[in-house]
Amino acid sequence: MLHHQPFIDFAKSTTTGVQHPRTSWNALRQFTFNLPPLPEQRAIARVLSTVQSAIAKQDEIIQTTQALKKTLMHKLFTEGLDDWQTRPLGEIVNVSSGGTPSRDVAEFWDGGTIPWVKTGEITYNLISDTEEKITPSRT
Repeated sequence: MLHHQPFIDFAKSTTTGVQHPRTSWNALRQFTFNLPPLPEQRAIARVLSTVQSAIAKQDEIIQTTQALKKTLMHKLFTEGLDDWQTRPLGEIVNVSSGGTPSRDVAEFWDGGTIPWVKTGEITYNLISDTEEKITPSRT
């Protein structure tokens, strides 16, 4: 109500003083506004309460769904499905440290490019979008 333009206009119209314009509580008490009858106020309150309850229930469902997703993702990526095999990362990819591998080493190339991720590009559960690709040297 205090931010409603008619109230602001009324408050301005009741200000006094040149250097420090101000109004008084007594003047503001005279402001009139439309107020629905009490039964209608109660009906509005019931509707708003129902909406608020629905929003709270939806937030609860979202939180439960997020927790379920987290649990399922953890189970999926630690145990896999029934027919999945658990294998060490080193059996699937070449994990190494140091510089970029030589572009002349044939064992790295299958005719295309290989992804190359630096440890600095890996943060908590994420690999940044700055993944590099290494291509063989053209000699």
